[in-house]
Amino acid sequence: YENFDILYNNLEKNNFKMNEIHSFYYFDIGRWDIVLKNKKMIKFPKKNYLDLLPKINLMLDDSNFNKYKIFDFRIKDQLILK
Repeated sequence: YENFDILYNNLEKNNFKMNEIHSFYYFDIGRWDIVLKNKKMIKFPKKNYLDLLPKINLMLDDSNFNKYKIFDFRIKDQLILK
């Protein structure tokens, strides 16, 4: 998938911990979910996810976010934590 290559390269450029990724899920509407080895899921928006990558990295390293399993960024300017 061309889309996968783009996502993967963008994750690497933003120092995302690639060895922590368990799986990738692509949706026909043009967006991705990533499941990490620790069972956390990141739901990316269809557009403009590049700006989120540094923030996501910080949140995944922040112990205040340990209790959350789902990081849902699909709605513009909102983060839903579950």
